[in-house]
Amino acid sequence: MMSSGTADVIPLGQDHPETYGDAVEAYLRSAGIGEASKRIYRISLTTWAWLACRQQPPLGKDRRGAQAPATRFAALADPATSELLAEAFVERARLVDADTVNRELSIMKAAVGWWRNRGRLGV
Repeated sequence: MMSSGTADVIPLGQDHPETYGDAVEAYLRSAGIGEASKRIYRISLTTWAWLACRQQPPLGKDRRGAQAPATRFAALADPATSELLAEAFVERARLVDADTVNRELSIMKAAVGWWRNRGRLGV
């Protein structure tokens, strides 16, 4: 393992996540960001698990400690999931401020790019 503040090295062949939560953690281990940023990224990425299950995440203080629904990581590659996420995100955008929406979208785009670069999601 590398020193704090640098990305952890995951041996090849050991980064095939089964669940979305595992995929998020693999991404966060390799993102090269500090613990405070990891917390924010985790919260933002967890939002998408709720949306993929046709649910809105709890708002405000109710979000702290709330368990996101378990989601298979492979479901993200399904074209139907993309449409579902887009529709759910439109509703999400009506419920939260623009900064939150932009942060959640930006962080998800970065994670999807990382997963795609590693062959975990289709192009």
